[in-house]
Amino acid sequence: MSKLIVFLGNQIVWDSSREKRAIKIGKLEDSDIVLHDPRVSRNHAVIIKEAGRFFIYDNESTNGTFLNNVRLPGKKLRRELPEECTISILPFTLTCKIVQEEEREGGTKIVAVDDVDSYLDDNLNFGSMLGESEAMCNVYAQIQKVAKEKEPVVIRGESGTGKELVARALHVSGNRAHKPYIAVNSGAIQKNLLLSELFGHEKGSFSGADARKIGKFEEAHGGTLFLDEIGDTLPETQVALLRVLQDGVFYRIGGRQEIRVDVRVISATNQPIERHIAEGTFREDLYQRLSIFTIFLPPLRERGDDLERLTMHFLKKYGLMKLGFIPRITPEALERLKQYPWPGNIRQLESAIKRTLLYKADDAPIDIDELILDDIRQPMGDSILKNPTRPQFMKILEEVNWDTRKAAKLLGVTPKAIQNKANRYGIKLRDIKKYGYNPE
Repeated sequence: MSKLIVFLGNQIVWDSSREKRAIKIGKLEDSDIVLHDPRVSRNHAVIIKEAGRFFIYDNESTNGTFLNNVRLPGKKLRRELPEECTISILPFTLTCKIVQEEEREGGTKIVAVDDVDSYLDDNLNFGSMLGESEAMCNVYAQIQKVAKEKEPVVIRGESGTGKELVARALHVSGNRAHKPYIAVNSGAIQKNLLLSELFGHEKGSFSGADARKIGKFEEAHGGTLFLDEIGDTLPETQVALLRVLQDGVFYRIGGRQEIRVDVRVISATNQPIERHIAEGTFREDLYQRLSIFTIFLPPLRERGDDLERLTMHFLKKYGLMKLGFIPRITPEALERLKQYPWPGNIRQLESAIKRTLLYKADDAPIDIDELILDDIRQPMGDSILKNPTRPQFMKILEEVNWDTRKAAKLLGVTPKAIQNKANRYGIKLRDIKKYGYNPE
């Protein structure tokens, strides 16, 4: 017996435990998978289940449906879905996974947990964000208000609150949704290289510049550029950013040709920018340009029942990925999660669920003593700081979002020492930063 799970980003938008032969995809509100975008047709595509197999056809849409990047033929000709595949309906990409249910006495091993499904009701989401607390509804309202504007937006909030999800929602909901969306983590790039990363350089402009490089501003022309951790930029980078925000022009490093771009800049920071301005390390005029609109993201501890819903979402997502079924959780364990302070916010909650499921050996409900909530932000002994074990080192890196400079500051060593220790432990930081971390 087979079951189809459909993801949009990190969000599960469909699981076929809901008994339905035809799954409709389109922008109509009565579609089973609703995709809000002018380029999506009203009844765009349909997935059919027959004899335990799944098929898809394009429902004579305007812009087509792509299965694993191959356009489906017209005239409602069906193609079978592989076990793992992508369905592209611009500008969206759905990820599909077909899993086999294990028949056993009393039911199947893979089950749809009713309260999990209710917490993942699409009507309570905004883009890839989850939550219906008053604080998050205010965020959604701000996104809708400014999404179609062209002026810069700065997103402020603690680390791990989901600032990039807000940036993506602003892009997808705005007039530039069909144009490039380029994200740059300013804090993960050496400060002296950030200028070249953003604006590019000409061949021979400095040692190691063996060829011309196109910068992120050029790549994002017509679309959106997201600058995360904007507070980590050097003064010369701030000057160049100010000019491109004011005039829409810049020069590549070593270049003489003025380059004009049309880019909406969205930036984010978890730092006290006002203090940096007072100390003279961040330009006040640049911040005024960046913050025509400001969106404040609430920490997880101020989002009420959203924590329960996010927990259910992560249990469902990683349970299906790692265990092949949706694990349950006891009321006592859920209450423990609610009482936890979560200084690392949603990212820390997600990591805690991942770690808990990594050591889950059965399909009994997760109890309070099975939760792994070690918080690296709490005081640690000198022995841990001087010589962390591999698991301790991994937790440190997870909590600082794999930023070697932040990990170095926490441990009192150099970033090079962090890289060397990662190499000794077989931790491939470059791959994790590029593809994300999924513990096996």
